[in-house]
Amino acid sequence: MDLLNWFNIGVASVAVITGVIYAIKQKYKKHKRKKSNNFWKIHTDIHEILTELRVKANCARTQIVQFHNGEYFMDGVSMRKFSLTHESINKGISSEADKIQNLLVSRFVPLLNVLFDDNPKIILTEEVDGNCWKGFLESGNVVAIAVLPLKHKGFITGYVMCQWCSWEKAIAAEEDLVGSKLINSRNLIQINLSYQLRGKENL
Repeated sequence: MDLLNWFNIGVASVAVITGVIYAIKQKYKKHKRKKSNNFWKIHTDIHEILTELRVKANCARTQIVQFHNGEYFMDGVSMRKFSLTHESINKGISSEADKIQNLLVSRFVPLLNVLFDDNPKIILTEEVDGNCWKGFLESGNVVAIAVLPLKHKGFITGYVMCQWCSWEKAIAAEEDLVGSKLINSRNLIQINLSYQLRGKENL
């Protein structure tokens, strides 16, 4: 085989390889763009669900808080923490986004007990057990709450909460209506969060 034929084979090989690399890059960019679009859609939908819940429950704040691992204690045991990930607030109400970050779950055992009950009843802050959790709610001017756990494969992964900062609105709230709206919102949020997890598993 002469030099010209070898040259042509080389050029053809380079062209094929270049084409394959280009196709892979385009597929990766498309996948990355799709992932980004899915991320925004999921979290936009979650925020809309929270806002609709806040409006229908006529409360001051609706929040999603999720549990996660933090650092480790000296004995090697993982710190269980939770952070606020989504929030919808009424006009004139302060956000708690910065306040509820990396908090130790062990300081809020009464909250965990309420989550285990899985009951969307309205709870007055003055009736809350535990000085830490009660003081935390009072610092946000919260007079009443309703909360349900978020779950994944049977495990509690966080919670969705309604907060009232006005006695007038808390007393006027219809517990059955709030309960049904909170359950429906929790279920929709769980579905959206599962989409996010599915996207992660498909990376």
